[in-house]
Amino acid sequence: MKKIYLSILAVALTLGVSAQNFSYPVGQNIVADVQNLNYEGYQIDINTPSFEAIHYEWEMVSNTFLADWSYSLCDYGSCAVGVPQSGSMTPITLAEAQSGVIGWFKMNLTVAQYIGSGKVELYVYDAADYNRGDVVSWDITWDGSQLTINETEINTVSFFPNPATDQISVNAEGDFTGVIYNSLGATVTQFNGSSTQTVDVSHLNSGIYYMTVNTVVGVSKQKLIIE
Repeated sequence: MKKIYLSILAVALTLGVSAQNFSYPVGQNIVADVQNLNYEGYQIDINTPSFEAIHYEWEMVSNTFLADWSYSLCDYGSCAVGVPQSGSMTPITLAEAQSGVIGWFKMNLTVAQYIGSGKVELYVYDAADYNRGDVVSWDITWDGSQLTINETEINTVSFFPNPATDQISVNAEGDFTGVIYNSLGATVTQFNGSSTQTVDVSHLNSGIYYMTVNTVVGVSKQKLIIE
């Protein structure tokens, strides 16, 4: 906790502001070890001490997440791939606040096989008063310790074409099952086969996806590009 408070103090001094009267029903500074390498979601809720109309805005302070990690940031009103330099939540009216509407962030993270650690810090503030704000953060570590014997990373699975448009051909040793998921960690396609399997991807929008293939000897995790 000492490290967290020192970090907040350093950022506040840099920005020339001090923490004001926001409250955080769900952890303001999340420190976590990854449990699911395919997808983790970390949410921070933001509220005011009393009901009021408010418009939250925010800006990035720092981001040291690994470049190989896939992540996106959602707030109350929008989602973006990665972490933008700044953002603005949907304004909350007094009536909405009285009915329980609050501001929030959710960090969606897929680390796959990429071991390491990183931290994202955001300064969130009242759009009507920049000095009325504070820092929220996600300090995440993935050390690979959650991999089981059956999840040992292998390189015996291949697929083509990549980039793809309509379908891909997956090749592996023996029977296998597979999952394709998007940058938010949501499953978009599941499949199974033996030795070779054609997988329909024509329903997927253009973008970057991730594919996990489980075989009798281990698991393969690879990036798939849809054009």
